[in-house]
Amino acid sequence: MLPDPAVSGSKGATLARMTAAGVAVPRGFVVTTEVFADVTAGKLSGFNESVSRIEASDLESLQGVSDMAREAIGTLELPDAVVSAVATAHERLGGNGVAVRSS
Repeated sequence: MLPDPAVSGSKGATLARMTAAGVAVPRGFVVTTEVFADVTAGKLSGFNESVSRIEASDLESLQGVSDMAREAIGTLELPDAVVSAVATAHERLGGNGVAVRSS
C-alpha cells in the first residue's frame, strides 16, 4: 500500500510511488504530517492569516512574516520519541550527510 499524501506529504507519497514503479530513488524516510501538526499545534497561530493579507509584491511585509515564522519555528521542540525515531532512521541510512526535502 502506498503512502497517503495527507500523512506522508505529497513529496513523500510521490517518492514512494516512484520507488514502487521501479524508478531509482535515494533511500530515505518521512516525518509525517501528524508529527508536524502535533509539534506546531497552536504555536503558529496567525501565521496563515498574516500571509494571506500580503501582496506578493510587498517584499518588506513578506520578509517580516518570514522572520516571524522563522522565530516561531525556532522555538518548537520535538518530542523525544520523534528525535529518537529520526536518529534511528538516519543511522539506517549510514549516518552521513543527507538531503532534506520539505513539502
